[in-house]
Amino acid sequence: MPVLSEVPVLFPRAGGFFISFPIQPGDFVQLVFNESSLDEWNTDTGSNDVYSERFSLQGAVAIPGIYPESKPLSGAHKTNFVAGKDNGVQLHIDGEKIRLGSADASEALAIASRVEAGLNKIISVFNTHVHASMGDATKTLIGPISDIATQKVVAE
Repeated sequence: MPVLSEVPVLFPRAGGFFISFPIQPGDFVQLVFNESSLDEWNTDTGSNDVYSERFSLQGAVAIPGIYPESKPLSGAHKTNFVAGKDNGVQLHIDGEKIRLGSADASEALAIASRVEAGLNKIISVFNTHVHASMGDATKTLIGPISDIATQKVVAE
């Protein structure tokens, strides 16, 4: 078999968006041999010249994703859009929710600004409450809350 070098890898890409993932040595790809070389087109110097050599090795592109039937995805889901690592952390989108971690995720995430506002109301009421029989001398204060925001997951 001939050695192919510098074969472009095609990832889904349109409208300014893309999907990519790290390809590792030993991963499977499907090779497609285009009718003519993509070299000139790929570098924006292309012309409409008709190439005499058709379906040569210079027209090859690699499309990741094909795998033998003996290596099926164990994390594939029948109805959800899934992004993640097979047997690892995944993002699932179904018709109703975005689920972080797995298809079974059900714990609601709190919006940090709303939680902080709610906690500040509780702190304010607690810190201004005084029992009439005790006076200010026995007042206990709650200090400010620490940062409760997640650092790597954000929501709207």
